[in-house]
Amino acid sequence: MNRRQTLQRLAPLAGLALLGASMGLSGCTGWRVRGGALSFDFQSILLLSPEQQVNIDRSDPGTTRYPQVTSGGGLVPRLRQELRARHKKTLVETILQAQVVLKIKRIETRKLALSFTSAGQVREFELRMELDYSIEDNNGRILTPDASLEVVRTLATLETTTLATSNEEASQLASMEVFLVQQIIRQLAALRNAPPSTRPQTP
Repeated sequence: MNRRQTLQRLAPLAGLALLGASMGLSGCTGWRVRGGALSFDFQSILLLSPEQQVNIDRSDPGTTRYPQVTSGGGLVPRLRQELRARHKKTLVETILQAQVVLKIKRIETRKLALSFTSAGQVREFELRMELDYSIEDNNGRILTPDASLEVVRTLATLETTTLATSNEEASQLASMEVFLVQQIIRQLAALRNAPPSTRPQTP
């Protein structure tokens, strides 16, 4: 059964100071996820994006390669970068090499208008980011069944310029990604008894 957890809801703009304190953000080097002291019961991991799971061959013995891109924007590259650079995990490209296979099955961002001015312009809107995932070992054994995470933020439009509102929205979306990355990493750290990074070849 799918488990959904709504993780965080912040008031307009007022949450920015809280975000800096709770997530350990660094201005010059980009967003950083707190949790460097976490310990993991595995070293190698294959992280599959929603796009990479479309054409998975279930009969494949585990040798199909799935590139582990860490550059560019988006939650999945950000998560890979955190695992490799901050937590020193080995990103592998095949199931055969992996001790843990993390499947990010869906990432969806929605923007909903909450209130309007007398002129009919949006005064306040809600940002909602949802993520579905599961974790398996390299034999397909379920370690974490299908689960969902959700972050909700409320954002007021800024009366100064449309650009300022757009920039604030982009900043909030980036911090929402960071928050979800933090939750996934904590879930990975909670795993125990990860298998060796090999599995028998299919005859």
